[in-house]
Amino acid sequence: MKLSTSKIITRTLFLFGGAAMAWSLAACDEKDTDDRYIELPAVESARVALLEEYTGQKCVNCPDGHEIINQLTQQYPDNFIAVGIHGGGDTWSYAETALGGKGLRNEDGQAYSEEAGATTFPCGIVNRTSGLLNKEQWASAVRSEIEKPANMEITLEAYTLAEEDNSTIYVNTLVSPYENVTGHLQIWVVEDNIVTYQLTSSGMNANYVHNHVFRGVVNGHDGEAVTLVTREEQTFNNSVAMSERWTLENLDIVAFVYDDNGVQQAARVKVNATTATE
Repeated sequence: MKLSTSKIITRTLFLFGGAAMAWSLAACDEKDTDDRYIELPAVESARVALLEEYTGQKCVNCPDGHEIINQLTQQYPDNFIAVGIHGGGDTWSYAETALGGKGLRNEDGQAYSEEAGATTFPCGIVNRTSGLLNKEQWASAVRSEIEKPANMEITLEAYTLAEEDNSTIYVNTLVSPYENVTGHLQIWVVEDNIVTYQLTSSGMNANYVHNHVFRGVVNGHDGEAVTLVTREEQTFNNSVAMSERWTLENLDIVAFVYDDNGVQQAARVKVNATTATE
C-alpha cells in the first residue's frame, strides 16, 4: 500500500492506606526529587532515544518519573520517545490488571517487565544499551544516545478506515538505512490521555492522566526479523485490530529497529482516521 499524501510523518527522528501504602513506599525508587533532572544544552541530531519506562499505578514514586519524561520530551521533541510499560507482578504489585477498564497492565507489558528484570520502580532502559536505570539516570543516558550518529531513517504512517468502522489500524513503515543492519522491527500501540487512578506520595489520585502508555504489540512480541541493506529502502505493512479499551484519537504508533547492539532508530506517529485508501 502506498503512503498517503495526507499522512502525518514521524521522521527519525504508568484507596490504599496503611500496610499497602507502606509496602509501595518501601519498594519504589525513593530518590530525592530535587535532583531528578538537570537540563543540558541543546543538541542537533537525527538519532532518536527510546526509553522503555517500567512503571505502575501502585508506585508512589512513579509520577516523579512521569515528570522527568515530560521534561525530556520538551527538551528533545524530535529525538526522544518514551513508552510506559506497566508490569511488576500480581496482587500486591506495582501494576494493575485491566479490572473494570481501570488497570493498565497487559500480558505483553508484563512479559517485557519480567524480561528486563525490573523490580524497583520506576526504572527504565534507554535504547536497550543502558541496562536498567533509575529515573535520575535517564537524562544523561538519553543525551548520550542522541549524540550518536543515526544509521537509518524511519518514516511512519498509521490510519484506520471509516468504511471498516475504524476496526483496524494499518501501519506502513518505511526504513531507509545508511548502513547494513540485521535485526528486528518492533511496532507498538501507545496511548495518551488515559484518565484512571494512580497512587502518589500524597495518596490516591482517581483522575490521574497517564500518557505514553504501552497498549499492545502490532507485529509480535519480539517484532519481525529484518535485513536492511545500505541505501535500499524497505516498506513494511502491518495491521492490528482495535481494542474496545483504546480511544482512537489518543493512539500513537511507535516503531523501532533493534539488533544485538540495541535500538538503532525509533519513530512515533499519531493514528489517523481516514475515509478511503489513496
